[in-house]
Amino acid sequence: MADLIYSVRNIFNDKNQDGCLAQHGVSKYLIPSYQRGYKWASDDGGAVTILLNDLKKAFDLKKKEYYLQYITVKETKDETDVSVLELIDGQQRLTTLSILIAVLTRVLEKEDFANNKLNYAVRGDFFQEAIHSNLEDYLVDGWKEPADFTQDKHYIISAARRINKYVNGIDKKEDFFVFVSEKNCCFILTYFIKRGKIYMCI
Repeated sequence: MADLIYSVRNIFNDKNQDGCLAQHGVSKYLIPSYQRGYKWASDDGGAVTILLNDLKKAFDLKKKEYYLQYITVKETKDETDVSVLELIDGQQRLTTLSILIAVLTRVLEKEDFANNKLNYAVRGDFFQEAIHSNLEDYLVDGWKEPADFTQDKHYIISAARRINKYVNGIDKKEDFFVFVSEKNCCFILTYFIKRGKIYMCI
């Protein structure tokens, strides 16, 4: 029986039975083509900054539990017939956490445990390449956005740059990383399953 509550590390974990992906026998989440592109804004009032401020406040208050709301998944197969967990709801939040982990692990020189865990059906390898392979290229001072950037690429890189600036302003980065990735911050998982001719969440 799969769990319902996972730490951020374990939501991306496909290595052992503490991990959400491992419990379902898969290695990735699929963000399907019908989902809108990533669109969390990174300005002062944007969703990325709000999430960062909320995480930092919970960290400063030493909260034992901080819930990152729900993500809803269903078991399916990708275009190559590989089993995956399809993200029905929560891709904006999970994408942002993947970017945050990529930035934190880069700064702290740790393993990026969210690497290669999100498969975007319509964005090819851009997210993997930009966030988990060549993040440094997009964080340099004076970087200019290419004219052919799509809207979701703009938001993804803007989020990475905002998160990088925010993380560099945190004094206790190692402690913040532990707070975010281990037991304090949790996702609640719900499942989209078929019962007869209808789908329902459980």
